[in-house]
Amino acid sequence: MNTVARKNQQILLGEDYILVWVEAFLKERKAQNLTKGTIKYYRTNLKTFTDFLEGQEIKFISQITASTVRDFLLILEERGHNPGGVHGHFRAVKAFLKWYWEEEEPDYPNPVNKIKAPRVPQESIQGVTREEFDALLSECGNDFLGERDRAILKVLYDTGVRADELCNIRLDDLNLVDNSIFILQGKGRKPRMVFFGKSTKKQIRKYISFRGVEGSYLFITRSMDKLDYPALRQIVRRLNTKADLHEIGLHDFRRALCLNLLQAGVPEITIARLMGHTTTQLIGRYAKQSTSDLGNSYRSPLDE
Repeated sequence: MNTVARKNQQILLGEDYILVWVEAFLKERKAQNLTKGTIKYYRTNLKTFTDFLEGQEIKFISQITASTVRDFLLILEERGHNPGGVHGHFRAVKAFLKWYWEEEEPDYPNPVNKIKAPRVPQESIQGVTREEFDALLSECGNDFLGERDRAILKVLYDTGVRADELCNIRLDDLNLVDNSIFILQGKGRKPRMVFFGKSTKKQIRKYISFRGVEGSYLFITRSMDKLDYPALRQIVRRLNTKADLHEIGLHDFRRALCLNLLQAGVPEITIARLMGHTTTQLIGRYAKQSTSDLGNSYRSPLDE
């Protein structure tokens, strides 16, 4: 929709018609060259918000109050969203309303300014233990798919790359001389290098011997198509079930890398760079240790 058409629709439906402004907000985010994942995050969470508003017969931004937003957050909790999910929806709504106020400068206050962000309990994130990792590996077969899945697990565990980053690795990004992978577009479109050890290098070579060197992407399906996120998630779920493990998520491999590097004495700033963070602030979140972590790390000075 061009500017004139959008303005005409606003005149017909009301200057602060919510659905028109949500689309304008998403268009502005795209113009900032944000990643597809970020755009999808805004679109999905704001769709949930506008569906809620429609059920409340709220069509215009001027009708939104602080109580409206609070009721939305409470509904999310009642529907079973975890604290992180509720917080994610709140961030999307806050970003949208803040943008609208900067764009239009209405003569009434932004209702979201009266609301404190929902608290997210800082519980320890359970990473993949070495025993669990070995159990997953043992369930991989010895054919093309098995060697591919074994290579995927080793790259996830050894590099801590995000799921989307792994799916986007191209053959040209892989360097088997210095054991590195160039991540062209990490979170926030920031490029970086990640590294892997001898065991992962050996497995990647074995997988490529099955795969061949045709095509652009490193990890592919049997039909030579690029492996996508849903397929990657299904691979890990299937191996979880076969190994009779608790639900191990793709993100759990990142915490495992973080803890492994911390225990090896690697500086936090180095870990942050390897994981694609600009500061060390999030390292504490990944490294928040459970009681068993602390017990395993403890060494009595009297036993030296």
